[in-house]
Amino acid sequence: MTERASFVGTLIWNSASEFFEPLISLLRAPVVRRAVRTIVLNIHLTIPLISLIYTLGNLTLHKPEMVYRTDVGELKQVRLPAGTSVALNTDALLRVQSSSDGMTMQLVKGEALFTVRPQSSLPLLVRAGNAEVRTAGAVFAVRLQSSGSVNILVSEGNVELESPVRRLLRAGDIAETSASSDRIGLLPESDLRRKLSWEKGYLKFDGATLSEAVADLNRYNKLRIVIDDPSVAKTRIGGEFRATDTEAFCGFLRAALGIRINRVETESGTEIHLSGPSS
Repeated sequence: MTERASFVGTLIWNSASEFFEPLISLLRAPVVRRAVRTIVLNIHLTIPLISLIYTLGNLTLHKPEMVYRTDVGELKQVRLPAGTSVALNTDALLRVQSSSDGMTMQLVKGEALFTVRPQSSLPLLVRAGNAEVRTAGAVFAVRLQSSGSVNILVSEGNVELESPVRRLLRAGDIAETSASSDRIGLLPESDLRRKLSWEKGYLKFDGATLSEAVADLNRYNKLRIVIDDPSVAKTRIGGEFRATDTEAFCGFLRAALGIRINRVETESGTEIHLSGPSS
C-alpha cells in the first residue's frame, strides 16, 4: 500500500513539473526577471508615496492651529476663510483651528467680536471658560473675565450657548455664565452699541460709576488709575472717551467734576491717583 502511494505521489510530482516547467523557464528569462524587479521597485516606491498623499490630505483637512494675540491697548482685525472675521480687544489671546467640518476657536484670554456670515459654509464653535458658543451665522462678542466667568453678547443672528445647559440666544441677548450659575437678559439697542464701542477704539459710559469706568479704562492702559477716595468712586459719569487716552479722561474728571489728579511713582511705574476736591 505504501509503495503504491509513493508511486502515485511521484507520478503527480512529475506531471506537475512538466506542467509548470514552461512557466518556470519564462520567469527565469532575463527580460521577465527585469520586469519583476521593476514591479517590486515600483511597489516599494508607491507605498511611501501613498503615505505622503494621506498625510498631506490630513494637513489640508486639518490645518495647523493659528494663534492671535493683542497687547494692552491694542485692537486687531483677523480675516478668516468663508467670510468669518474676528475683532480682538485689548490683551486677548485666541487659538483657531480650521478643518473641513468648520472652525473651532478657543478664547484663552480677553474679549473678541466674532462675525460669521449666514452664507458661510463653515460653522463656528467658540470655547471660553466653561461655555461653548455655536453658530452658522451671527455677530456676537465673548469676554472671558479674570474670575473665569464668561459674558456673551449677541448683536445679530442667533447662537447656541452650552454651559452646560443648552440655550438659544437671539440678537440683543446678553448672557453671563460661570461654573455655578447662568444669567440671561435683553439689552436695548443703545446699550448694545455702547458695550461694543470698543471695536472702534472708544469707551462709552451712560451713568456708570467712576469705579466701573476706571476698571474698564485700566484694561487698555499700562498707566493705571487708582481711586483713593471711596466717595469719588461712586460718582456717576457719562460720555465717550478714547480707550487708550488716560490723560484726556483724567482731564475731563478734573474739569467737569473737580476731581484732584495726582501722579504717584511706585515700584511698578507711574500711577494716577484720584481724590475728591477737599481731600
